[in-house]
Amino acid sequence: MRKFIPWIKGHFLYKIRYQITIFLFFVTFLPVISIQLFNYEKTSEMLFTKNHSLLADNLQLTQNSINNVLTDYKRILFQISTDVTCMDNILELSKVSPDSAEYRRISESLETYIKANILMYPEIQALCVISTTGTPYIYVQKRQKTQPIIDYFEANKEELNQLLLSSTRSIIGSVHDGSPYYDPEHPVFFLGSRTIHYEKMKITGSILLFISPDKMNSAINNPDSQVYPFTDKLLVDSSGRLICSKDRNTGKILGSLENYKAIDWDSLSSDSGDMQGDYLVSQIPLEHFDLHLINIVDYRQMTKDLEALWTTITLAISAILLVSMLVAYVLCHKFIFSIENVAAKMNLFDEHHLDVEIRNMSRNELRIIESSFNRMLGQIRGLLDENKQQYKKICEAELKSLELQINPHFLFNTLDSICWTAAQENCLTVSEQ
Repeated sequence: MRKFIPWIKGHFLYKIRYQITIFLFFVTFLPVISIQLFNYEKTSEMLFTKNHSLLADNLQLTQNSINNVLTDYKRILFQISTDVTCMDNILELSKVSPDSAEYRRISESLETYIKANILMYPEIQALCVISTTGTPYIYVQKRQKTQPIIDYFEANKEELNQLLLSSTRSIIGSVHDGSPYYDPEHPVFFLGSRTIHYEKMKITGSILLFISPDKMNSAINNPDSQVYPFTDKLLVDSSGRLICSKDRNTGKILGSLENYKAIDWDSLSSDSGDMQGDYLVSQIPLEHFDLHLINIVDYRQMTKDLEALWTTITLAISAILLVSMLVAYVLCHKFIFSIENVAAKMNLFDEHHLDVEIRNMSRNELRIIESSFNRMLGQIRGLLDENKQQYKKICEAELKSLELQINPHFLFNTLDSICWTAAQENCLTVSEQ
């Protein structure tokens, strides 16, 4: 690793082509992508705030719609349970046996009145009346499969009657999924109250409407709405059972919904909304009954198109920047090559390579540097040649100087030797000469 770092410094960071590439990256690619990411973050935050406000307004409108539907059902209950003729029939119903002819006469009278009130409401599957003595009467509209409703009513009429007689308010509930009479293909909820004969100020019994949730589903989950694919509104009673939902889960417990396992239903706040995983969940109470309207928004699915758009834009910008960097690199290649060529020639020039010369000259401003480099090398070669010539002359002059110093000295020594030799031989004339 210690050997690798100097190699990087010498072969990567200090090479001009890589420095230009890094420079282009930091001055173009990185700033643009950073701005795009910042823009995406801030846009997502603003959209979340705006969408949250719009969804809160939508929840208020949905509350008004569901209140109107429930008001219609409550009005039907009030009309039937306060009509004097109907109350007289219910009082008489408590005095007869279901097998008697009088029961059939009362049933025909009730049927005529009931038809007149619920004929325009095809979603009302059945209307059931129970007298204070427990004598039942049920009217069923023959428009859909209703046998499970009849069986449920027969099995639970006493319990339902006691519940309604003991309550001063209207009660709403559903045939829940744990019941053997639950029909997932045709789920129903019921709306009931006790009946009072106001002229006699006497409680006469109880009345129940068994209603298909389709109309209410359409009121709160409109298939024609732009937000339908990623929203689901649930109408829930006080026990946590669904009255209606987009997936027709009437009668089921909230916690049993597989699609929303990640939602903590107990921690939901009011209509301000909470993020639970990928879901934005808000709730609001209804004016009628003990009901809550829960709005669930699949926020990831809702923003999927926006995220896809931002991803496409980011990829497009990245591709454009990469292409721009590549084009810039290609255009700068000759310029970089010229600089590297000059550097290589300079690095090659030494006392053993005096013939270095840049032959392929550039067509840009680097031509001046290349010409100056060639001229400088020529001058250096000329100076070196001149220096050699001067050095040669100096050496010759020194040699001649030495020769001039050596010759007289040698001649003196020779004559001196002859002189002393002649003196030894007593040749004084030669010695003196």
